[in-house]
Amino acid sequence: MVLTMLQYGADVNLPNLFTRITPLMTAAYHGHGDIIRILARNDADSTLKDINSKTALHYAVDGSHNDAVKMLLEGNWGDVNSVDSKGWTPLMRAVLMFADLDVIKTLISYGSDLSIKDKNGQNIWQLAHLSNNWKALEILPD
Repeated sequence: MVLTMLQYGADVNLPNLFTRITPLMTAAYHGHGDIIRILARNDADSTLKDINSKTALHYAVDGSHNDAVKMLLEGNWGDVNSVDSKGWTPLMRAVLMFADLDVIKTLISYGSDLSIKDKNGQNIWQLAHLSNNWKALEILPD
């Protein structure tokens, strides 16, 4: 279906009018690696942000899809330190949303900046404490 739409000239970057969510963000949230690959190879812009300044990588994290997170990072289709409207990086969102621990490990391995603070001045360890995500605290480097 996606390939057919692209053959007929569909815009891979056309966002939802109200939310600004793009097809790449939707594919990332649902963990559809095959669609992520097709969209990325057809010039989908992974730097686009929705109305909350979330990128496709944030959506892959929100869906807790480690394969999608890896695919976006390996293909250079995601900035591991991009911040949303709350100042949260993908790693911060992963910790706050109790994403699969493999997602957290992947983000760390791809160079998540642990020193970034959100708009309230909270760092990753403080956010993990505030959300009672003890498992994340165990794997976050000191």
